[in-house]
Amino acid sequence: MAMLEGAVISGHVVQGRRRPLHATLVVRLKKARQALGMDRAPLSLAAGLSVNTVANVERGSMPGLDTVEKLARALRVSPCYLAYGVEGDAPPPLAGGALRAAGCGARLQQLREHRGLSKLCLGATAGLAGSALFPIESGRVIPSVATAEALAKALDVSPCWLAFGEGADPIAEPG
Repeated sequence: MAMLEGAVISGHVVQGRRRPLHATLVVRLKKARQALGMDRAPLSLAAGLSVNTVANVERGSMPGLDTVEKLARALRVSPCYLAYGVEGDAPPPLAGGALRAAGCGARLQQLREHRGLSKLCLGATAGLAGSALFPIESGRVIPSVATAEALAKALDVSPCWLAFGEGADPIAEPG
């Protein structure tokens, strides 16, 4: 008994990592699909994705923001709700059917530069290689929901704004 008492420091709580918002994406996806009475095949067709892509996401594969946005459009829910569980109305489509997620890199670069951070510093804070930011900021790569959430957390902004441009702009409306 004395050995066990020595292993625990009285009055201290173990600090863990908070569960990421995207952790329950699969639950929200299945719930939204079932609410519409859609099987995977009709959803994949409506979203412009392969049935395998939808199946992989439902099995827990980490989707890109673009995939989430396409699924959200087909399910008539907000991409932010689907990705991060933040309630809100589905925003209207952009002109020409462009994806809001495609602007993630530009929003990231604008905010990073506004805050005076280097890519290496932001990458390290987010737990990513600094080199991972180059293709995202250039728009060559649309990040996964996990990467966007890690970057948003490092920048102390809403993942909804960073990923999909939903919500208050932290540069225009700092707070």
